[in-house]
Amino acid sequence: RSCSGIDQICNYLVSVHCAALLDERGEMPDVVMGHSAGELSALAVGGAFSLPDGLDVVCKRIAALEPLRNTGGMLVLSAHPRRAESLVGSLGHSHLHISVINHENQVAVSGPTTDLIRLRDLALHLRIGQVLLPSEYPFHSKLLKPAVEHFARLLGDTQLGSPSVPVYSPLERDFYGEAKIADILPFHFVRPLDYWDGITELYKLGIRTFVDCSTGATLKGIAERVLSGKKDAVVKAG
Repeated sequence: RSCSGIDQICNYLVSVHCAALLDERGEMPDVVMGHSAGELSALAVGGAFSLPDGLDVVCKRIAALEPLRNTGGMLVLSAHPRRAESLVGSLGHSHLHISVINHENQVAVSGPTTDLIRLRDLALHLRIGQVLLPSEYPFHSKLLKPAVEHFARLLGDTQLGSPSVPVYSPLERDFYGEAKIADILPFHFVRPLDYWDGITELYKLGIRTFVDCSTGATLKGIAERVLSGKKDAVVKAG
């Protein structure tokens, strides 16, 4: 299959392969959860679809996004979600949205680049940590609404089964159930992501060992921050 978005494809393949290696060592997950596009990896690991079928879904996701390339981006703020909301509100009229909550002191804001630069400058003035991500899209915001219908159309009658291993979605704030996965995935473009809440919820449900199968160590660091102080929680890289 030929499509753009090599980084998304690589992230998918690496995560699923990492989970497969853990499986070979006898480390079977009780629950699987993904971060943003990583939810496709989680669904593959959970048995909702095969590695090739999941790759096809990833490519269709990339194709749905392509017409909206460079319509905006994302800015990470080292701030509590409430303070981030206050900062966005202080800018007056803008098209910015709190799109991702990673933990109690880190959020991502999505929107047009011009508005993000205004927010970045304000954060700099207030000495609030900020990083303008190299993202070509304003993920998890209303600006990607045109991609929802496009992705749904591309998925069409794609047969995606129910996971054999429970898959928790921090975007849906629930486990995948009887609803058709193909009907759910397109709306993830515009739905905000609360990863802080997702990790907290799994801990409440009794999960104590969290294994990061993503590329890099970003998600491991987020999980460690969320679970800080919980001595019975273990976070490790896959």
